[in-house]
Amino acid sequence: MSLSTASHSHPKASSPLSSDPSDLSNLSYLSYPSDKSDKSDRSDPSDQSDQSAFDDNSLALRELSLDRMFPRIRPEDYQLYIARSLEIGRTAAATYLGRPPRDIAELLKVRIVYFDAELQGAFAARSEYDSGTQTIALYRYSIAALQARLNEFGMQTDQTAAADIHIAHELFHHLEATLLGRVDHRLPSVSVWTCGSFRLGRAPIRRCREIAAHKFAKDLLGLPFLPNALDLMMEVGPKTFYIAELGVCV
Repeated sequence: MSLSTASHSHPKASSPLSSDPSDLSNLSYLSYPSDKSDKSDRSDPSDQSDQSAFDDNSLALRELSLDRMFPRIRPEDYQLYIARSLEIGRTAAATYLGRPPRDIAELLKVRIVYFDAELQGAFAARSEYDSGTQTIALYRYSIAALQARLNEFGMQTDQTAAADIHIAHELFHHLEATLLGRVDHRLPSVSVWTCGSFRLGRAPIRRCREIAAHKFAKDLLGLPFLPNALDLMMEVGPKTFYIAELGVCV
C-alpha cells in the first residue's frame, strides 16, 4: 500500500459537481428543487408532500435510520436529532465559507494522505479521519469509482473535486475532535433496553455525527445535496435509481 502527501494546488471554492455551480439543470433528474431558496430544513421530515428525495431532511432521515439505535428513537423525536445535527454542521461551515477544503486542512494543520487501496462500499470506505495523528486518509480507487459513477449520472467532475467532498466531510470530524465536541454527545441519548418503566443503559445516536459532517461539506462546497446521496448513486445505476425508503423513483 503506497502512501503520498496530497497536492497543495487548490481549486476554486465552487461546487465540484458542475463546471458552473450556478447551473443545476443537469441535476434536474435528481428532483432537486428548481428554486434556490433553502427548502432543505423543513420542520417535519416525515412529511414528504412538498420535499424531494434529495433535500436535507430526507437524506438526514435516511442517515439517521442507519444508526444501530434507530429503533430506540421515538418517531416524534426524529426531527430533534435531524434539525440539531444539521444546525451544528451549518454553523461550523459558516466559519470557513469561501475557503477550499485543502486550504482549511492546511490552516488547521490536518495532514492529507492518499492510499492506493481498492475499497468498496459506503462513504467511510472512501475516506477516514484519524484524530490521533490528525490525518485524513483518502482511498484513490474508491474515489475514482465515485467519480466514474457521477459521470454516469451526467455530473461533470474529476477526482480532485470528488476527493474534496470527502476532505470537507472529514474536516468536520477534525473540528469535532479539537473544537466542537462530538455531535452525538451534544444530543439526547436513548435507552438501550427497556421493560415497562425499567430502563437499562444509555447510548448516543452516532449517526448524528455523520449528518452534521454531511451538512458541513454541503454548505462549504455549495453542493446541491448532502453527500450521503453519493452512496445511493454508488449503489445503483442512473437508469434504475430507486429510493424505496423514500418512495420516489427518478
